Amino acid sequence: VEAQCSGLYCFVSDTVAPETRVSGRYDTFSLNESPTAIAERLQRAELACDRYAFYDTLACDWLDIEKEARKLEQYYFALT
Repeated sequence: VEAQCSGLYCFVSDTVAPETRVSGRYDTFSLNESPTAIAERLQRAELACDRYAFYDTLACDWLDIEKEARKLEQYYFALT
């Protein structure tokens, strides 16, 4: 998930839970496919993109460490 939110294209086994897909830059393959078939799919993938611009298009703000740290801080202050 973190890799997708960083704008990386991800190739994952089809045994990985589909809930991990948070972007269109995600493709699955069967472990039963031949290495050649998988390599051909990798070569056809559009891997290049502006990763920084891509981050803004995803709903990955829950991975923002500064935002999450503030939320945690507020939680602990509320306990006192």
